[in-house]
Amino acid sequence: MAELAGHARSQMAAPTLLQTALGDAWQQLPRSVQRLHSVQEVESFSGRACIRRGHSLLARLAGWFFQFPTAGDDVELTITKTRTSSGEIWERNFAGRSFRSLLTSSPRPAHYRERFGPFRFEQELPLADGVLQFVVRRGWFLGIPLPSLLLPRSCSKEFDVDGTFHFDVGIYAPRTGELIVRYRGELVRVRRARPATSPHHCG
Repeated sequence: MAELAGHARSQMAAPTLLQTALGDAWQQLPRSVQRLHSVQEVESFSGRACIRRGHSLLARLAGWFFQFPTAGDDVELTITKTRTSSGEIWERNFAGRSFRSLLTSSPRPAHYRERFGPFRFEQELPLADGVLQFVVRRGWFLGIPLPSLLLPRSCSKEFDVDGTFHFDVGIYAPRTGELIVRYRGELVRVRRARPATSPHHCG
C-alpha cells in the first residue's frame, strides 16, 4: 500500500521528463514502467542483467570510451536516477563498473535527448502494446550535428513481465550494424534486501 500511495503522489507531482515527452500516451505504459520514470528526487533500482559485447575495433573503442559494462551472465545492476533542474542523471552500476548520462527534454513531442560526455543523442519514443522503444534519430558531437550515417543504431525497449520492469538495451555500429553492447534484465525499486532468486541467464 505504501508503494501505491507513493506512486499516486508522484503522479500528482511535477511531470517527469518522460511524462512530458509522452503526453497522453503516458497512460498506456505499464505501471512498473511508469514507476521507474516517476522519480521526483533521487531513487535507486536494483536487479540483474545479462550483458553481451561486440568484438570489433569500434565496439572495443566505444566500450572503453563510454565505460560500457563487460560481458557476463546474471550481473548485479543498480540504477540511480537523480532529478535536477536541467534534467535527469542516470547512473548505471554493473557489479562496480558504472557509467552515467544526462537526459534532457527535446522540443519535439515523444522525443528526449541524452548526453554522454561530448556526445548528445535525440531519441524517439514509439509506444505500442505497452512496450516503450528508444530509437536514435539525431546526434551531436561537441554541438556539431552528426551525419545520419554516423548515428548508432539503438534496438532498445522497456516493458512489463508479471508486474516487474524489464529492459533490453542494444546498441549497434553505424552502417555495419555490428554489436557494440547489449544488456537486458529486470529491475525493482530499492527498499530492502531482495530474497534470493534463481540466476538470470542470457540464453
